[in-house]
Amino acid sequence: MKEFNEVLLESVNSTLTDLLGAECRDIIFSHLQTRFSVPKEQLPAHLEVLSQDLKDIFGQQETVAISRVVAKRLYAALQIEFVNHVDLDLVRCVNEARAARRE
Repeated sequence: MKEFNEVLLESVNSTLTDLLGAECRDIIFSHLQTRFSVPKEQLPAHLEVLSQDLKDIFGQQETVAISRVVAKRLYAALQIEFVNHVDLDLVRCVNEARAARRE
């Protein structure tokens, strides 16, 4: 079974690619690296930076939509039930998934 952070990174990567395209995904990852010194591989430990950067770029509603897709993919990959929240927060969803996986 894959490590949690690997599954999370795959969920983020595939979501950004599918929704925004590979070029835009690469620009976001590059921006996180240059502006916040967060390389792609360290995103699982710095989700709040990714979330805030997406809000700065796309706004609140679009960030919630992107976060929802990431969360759905993560939960599906981990084979746990995803419960949709109106005020979905990526960091909270990931923490809940991490806790559910430990159970």
